[in-house]
Amino acid sequence: MVAQLLGLAFLFLACSPVPSKAVEVQVNPNWEVVYQNTDVYGVLGKAVILECGTTLPDIYIWSFTKPGTDAIKAVVYNLGKGQRLQQQAQTLGQLSVISNSAAVSIEQLPVAAQGLFTCQAFYDIEQEPRVFYYFVYLTVRVPVSKPHLLMSDVSPVEGSSVWMRCHLENGTGPIQYAWQHETSGGNISAFALGNASVINVTDINRNHTGWYRCVASNAVNSESSDRLWLNTFFGPDVPRIDVSPYSITERGYSALERDTVSLQCQAQSNPASQYVWFYNESQIYTGPQLTITKILRMHTGDYACLAQNTYLNTRSKKSISLTVYFGPDVPRIDVSPYSITERGYSALEGDTVSLLCEAQSNPASQYVWFHNNSQIHTGPQLTITKILRMHTGDYACLAQNTYLNTRSKKSISLTVYYPPDGNPTCSVEPALNHTALRLLCSWPGGLPSPSLHWTGPLPSEAGQDGADTRLQTNPLANTAILLSSEDLTSNSSLYTCRGSHLALKQSTECSARTYIPPAEPLCFAYVTNNKEYLMLSCTWDGGAPKALVWWEGPGVQGKGGEENSNILILRYGTARGGKPYTCYAKHPLLVQTKTCRLTLEAPVLLTQRRVVSVYQGSDVQLNCTLRANYPSCQRNTLVQ
Repeated sequence: MVAQLLGLAFLFLACSPVPSKAVEVQVNPNWEVVYQNTDVYGVLGKAVILECGTTLPDIYIWSFTKPGTDAIKAVVYNLGKGQRLQQQAQTLGQLSVISNSAAVSIEQLPVAAQGLFTCQAFYDIEQEPRVFYYFVYLTVRVPVSKPHLLMSDVSPVEGSSVWMRCHLENGTGPIQYAWQHETSGGNISAFALGNASVINVTDINRNHTGWYRCVASNAVNSESSDRLWLNTFFGPDVPRIDVSPYSITERGYSALERDTVSLQCQAQSNPASQYVWFYNESQIYTGPQLTITKILRMHTGDYACLAQNTYLNTRSKKSISLTVYFGPDVPRIDVSPYSITERGYSALEGDTVSLLCEAQSNPASQYVWFHNNSQIHTGPQLTITKILRMHTGDYACLAQNTYLNTRSKKSISLTVYYPPDGNPTCSVEPALNHTALRLLCSWPGGLPSPSLHWTGPLPSEAGQDGADTRLQTNPLANTAILLSSEDLTSNSSLYTCRGSHLALKQSTECSARTYIPPAEPLCFAYVTNNKEYLMLSCTWDGGAPKALVWWEGPGVQGKGGEENSNILILRYGTARGGKPYTCYAKHPLLVQTKTCRLTLEAPVLLTQRRVVSVYQGSDVQLNCTLRANYPSCQRNTLVQ
């Protein structure tokens, strides 16, 4: 029976093809053979157990068919007298039969053990044999090895493409590839998943920068590659400019004068950007941060930050407008027409005067004008048409920066000049007791006082040898020149005073003439009607200035005299006869003093005869004659 079965078995092993599915085979009409297929998966280098039924058969034979061949080779069998390992078993790993069963254990499983294992099991061979064929297809799975990540470019430029390959030395498929991305911050995310060992990343951007690893997985295990850093070069982007302190207006950024202003430039770039600052197209600084300490109005303008990627030789630029607010400064007042004196600005009455106020400020100043602390005008220019003397005073310009709520003020003094009324008046007066002349010129009024100039036969001054005139300029309304008798050589001289004033286009003048009285002094005496007083009169008419006359005589002291005429009054009967009374006359143009004299004499009566005889009742005429005397007296005739 055993032989028959063995013969049948070996006959089967010799000619039966390798089934991949359960196939019912009729050995003979009386027996039924049972076929059972099983797929078993083993791992390279590990152990696997191949089952041959659930119970120990009486006889079993294990055979192996290598994939791709039809050859069936015995591995181990047990014909009831113990297991017998065949040489074939040595190529299939450390093969052994598990005790009390027909199952086979293979340790250190090699790849060569992959194939079809067939266990022919015979049961109840002494009675009514049952035959089972167990087809066990062993798949030896190879664990994936540690993958190696390759990149076409580890430093790509943004916008380019990169392929990544996950290279494996070993591993049984199907193999799944997972791609992981780890940021510089340590965040890990799945980048791609699939069964392809190569992926292509198009349009690389900066977000792809980071660590990459690939994870290869099959039914046995998973292995991860080492990290590989992908460094994406990009930029620079359009820079971003941050201004501190931050203040923005319609015209751009703004700052207050004397503040410290910081301009920070940032432009995303790899490698990091290099920065260059420009002010109104002129390079001023290199570095990301431009700091202006105590910013000034001159710093107003356009600031540009140029970011450069020196590796890629690329650049980008951003500009901003920075306005420095300031002021207002102390205003500047321009007066037109321009005229300035020690007291400030001046104008001529009747002129049109313009006052222009300018105060450096940003935004531009608003202006308010004040006259003597009263507001009179709004705007930069104050125009006064036909200015009057009442407009003299203090003018103040208030400049206001309404944005900054600041202000400043400047005041000036404006004096309106006007001429004196009329014309100058000239006069000649004696001086120094009529030994000198004083030329007087007067022109009162006006602002400032007029300038008065004397011309004529005046003596030369020191440093003006040979000059014919003397110029007298005085800020007062009057001027005088003193001429000594030595300086007066001409009997008739004309002196002219010319007056000028800032407010007049033409000068005006007056004249005075000096001359000696044409005749000689005249002296005479007379008695008042009531014979109370005897009056001695002295006159010297004419001349300019008038001459000075005075009397001297018995009992008379000179007391300065009077101009042109002088009268000496003597009480009647007190005059001293026989002694002269002298009248002195003095004129500045004469060195010598002129005189005239009067000698007073008492009257003497003379008769023809000393005794006259008459008859009673008859008429008689008595005559007397007054002897010559001075002053003369009346002659009286008595008739009875």
